[in-house]
Amino acid sequence: MANLIPQKEQKIIRDHYLERLLSITLFYILVSLVFACIFMVPAYILTVSKEKSAESRLEVLKQSVSYRVGTDIEKKLQETKDDLNAISLYIERKTVLEILDFVIESKNSNISLNNIGYQRVNESLAEINLSGKAESRDSLLSYVDVLSSNEFFENVDLPISNLTRDRDIEFSLRFQASLKQENEKN
Repeated sequence: MANLIPQKEQKIIRDHYLERLLSITLFYILVSLVFACIFMVPAYILTVSKEKSAESRLEVLKQSVSYRVGTDIEKKLQETKDDLNAISLYIERKTVLEILDFVIESKNSNISLNNIGYQRVNESLAEINLSGKAESRDSLLSYVDVLSSNEFFENVDLPISNLTRDRDIEFSLRFQASLKQENEKN
């Protein structure tokens, strides 16, 4: 087919065509962007709400972690308190052992102990019962004097019936022992 339109007119028509094509393309791109923005609004709102929810959960977790840390501290304090109680019982037992060692070591060779009874009266006082055999009344009286002169012992009680014989005396003693350390007494 023969083209009867002059070259100049053809160029103008082609330019108008390219302009329309470009404007329609830009219009569709613009419409696509508008629709994309419209469809992105719900996703944006959902994302913002999830972010707020995550922040609130984070605050709750931080508070629970601080609570757990507080609970852990309380647990450690309780363990430390239990350890201190165990140590204080050990120190007290050591004092009882020291007292009983003194009772045994302070006896002379003329005295033999058959039985040592220990009963705790309260936190700072214990009652000790001794029974044994003394070769003479003098050795028994000197043993009672040694016990009476010790600062740990109070109310050393030797029943008068133990002194009826002069030799081979079966005796029983009762006295109270202080369980406090010397620095605790002051």
